Amino acid sequence: MKTISFKRTDGKIKRLFKDAKYRFSLLEERQKIIGLSLTAFVFVCLIAGFCIPLFSKKSSVKLYVQNVQTSSDSMLALERFARRGVLNKAETAHFKFTDGQIAQINEFYQQNGSASVCLRLEIMPSKKQLESMNETIEEQNLQQSLSRDYDFSYGLLNTGDFNKRGKFTGKSTGRILVKSRIAQIIPAIKKVNDSSRKNASFTFEVAIALKKNNEISEKENIAENIPLGFCLNSPVKTRVLGVYVTGAKVGFDYSSDLNYYGFPSSGGMLDFYTQAADFSGCYEVFPVRYTKKYAMPEIEVRYFKDSVSDDLQAESLQTENSSRKEYGRIHLNIGGENIIIKRIEGLSSVKLPAAAFNKPFSRVDITKGREQVSCVLMIDGDASERIAGEDEVPSPVKTDPGLILNWNFDCWRNSDYEFFEWDRFPGILFFDIRTLEIQEKFFTRLAFFVEKQGYKGRILTNEELEGKHGYNAHDYSSESMARFFNKVYDIGFKLNDEEILLKKILLANGFLSLDTEVPGHVKGENKGLVSISRETPGWSRVRLLAHEGWHTLFFTSEEFRNFVAATYYTMDPSSRDFLIGFFRSQKSLGYDINDAYLMKNEFMAYVMQQPLKKVSEYFTGIAGWGSVMKAEPELSAYIRETNARGFEDAAVMLDDFVHDKWGIECGNIALVEKR
Repeated sequence: MKTISFKRTDGKIKRLFKDAKYRFSLLEERQKIIGLSLTAFVFVCLIAGFCIPLFSKKSSVKLYVQNVQTSSDSMLALERFARRGVLNKAETAHFKFTDGQIAQINEFYQQNGSASVCLRLEIMPSKKQLESMNETIEEQNLQQSLSRDYDFSYGLLNTGDFNKRGKFTGKSTGRILVKSRIAQIIPAIKKVNDSSRKNASFTFEVAIALKKNNEISEKENIAENIPLGFCLNSPVKTRVLGVYVTGAKVGFDYSSDLNYYGFPSSGGMLDFYTQAADFSGCYEVFPVRYTKKYAMPEIEVRYFKDSVSDDLQAESLQTENSSRKEYGRIHLNIGGENIIIKRIEGLSSVKLPAAAFNKPFSRVDITKGREQVSCVLMIDGDASERIAGEDEVPSPVKTDPGLILNWNFDCWRNSDYEFFEWDRFPGILFFDIRTLEIQEKFFTRLAFFVEKQGYKGRILTNEELEGKHGYNAHDYSSESMARFFNKVYDIGFKLNDEEILLKKILLANGFLSLDTEVPGHVKGENKGLVSISRETPGWSRVRLLAHEGWHTLFFTSEEFRNFVAATYYTMDPSSRDFLIGFFRSQKSLGYDINDAYLMKNEFMAYVMQQPLKKVSEYFTGIAGWGSVMKAEPELSAYIRETNARGFEDAAVMLDDFVHDKWGIECGNIALVEKR
């Protein structure tokens, strides 16, 4: 086919029009009308396609509000740069939310207590801009070598950016909250794009959280807290892919292909390669105390899936009888407190309640294991972790047991006690009680009913309990507590206020359930409870938490119970006899040595309450007690002569089992430590 040239040569142009005129004359009248109509329609569409966007107030960028059942809608463009949602070099675009979108944002804010306005952006620098960056520039000199032309900024618009008639004033410099040097992102762009590609790009999300205020009215929220839009400036070509309103998230998240950078309402500097999270402005976003409606926030730490290096895997737990590889440990500094997180296989993240720390609203640095961490975010806390109203009971705070020991006392929801749920084992509760006296009111009657020899199965009166001591720490299965409360109901016994509160808490949180077959009775739900006291010395609290924690796993895991039983019956018989003799000699313990279930449970807890390397020392020490030597002279001598080898062998077996099953070890049921 011959190609037609549009150069001005008289012959070709004349022949072209003459041929078209001749062909048109051959058409019927009806065909001529249709042809002219189609030509006119196409012409009008082309004109509309070019002109309408120039005058339209609608932007191609849409807003999405999480969990609000409304279809997404376009925002309003306040100038031409915002219409297509694409910025070219050194341009600023201003976007305004519609009235309906503002109402949606406010609805989400009211329901959740927090919100972030998150932009999903695609940075698309030209080839010339990429080439202008010298990859050999040292990181520390990068900022000095770049001009101000490369500044990137993002801010929220509010009532101060509009006049009384709602018209944009055009001055938003005071609302810029997030700034960065966009040139920082060039290495990332080159990393994720094939060198053979013509157009390089990098997609990420940047979010600003809204300022909290749970007390003001809905109308005032719209006027003061809910933004009316946002502004964006970029020195290179940038496309706004979407705007998302979600719960507040401050920090960084590299766990997916889409990097996320979140800021508090006060903003901050965007570092595309940050490995620290600045939560110092988060007190304006999240509750600093538990309220009846909202919980304090959590710090979520996630790990890269394949980030455990050979060096970290080579870390070993060495004892005379055991050597095994361990995953690495991550060290954080949160407001001056050092946190150690133990990684275990199959667990990809951990959540640290802000209430556990003295200064949670501060900078978080990763001091060891940075290459393992993909995310550090401050997020909304569990809404169920609230302070109880007059007719309600509180719910437990979900956490790792390692944080309970040094939990920030100022953040307790009740001055007498705080209670928690093991984050890895739902249904295992930990009570931390201010004094031993208050703990006695909660659990001493129960202790005698469940375990004390000569008292088991009896409900003692207050007079009978006078002068008697329960335990410095407690552990109970939900089934044993159900038996206690059922006996109380059957005999019409009147409990004290603390015991009544305990029953309410257990029922409200699914530890116990109402027995539909027997009115007034409750049923256990295969769960466990631990109680320790703040009045107990710190060194003892560590051991007691482990001791009682092992009991709860014994209560709730049949596999563990069976393994403990097998270890108990196959261990060195003389060592087992010594343990029973020790229990018999200590009248203050009051253990029923004829209860096989109790003996296996206590054997396991006494063996596993300290690290492996301390087991021999602990039991040889007991064998040197005067009361024990008097009661069991030959067995005490045997334990000292063998250096408690029978207990150490049993500990190794139990330690290997719990490490393989749960990633924990003798002496430490926690994955998180605060030092």
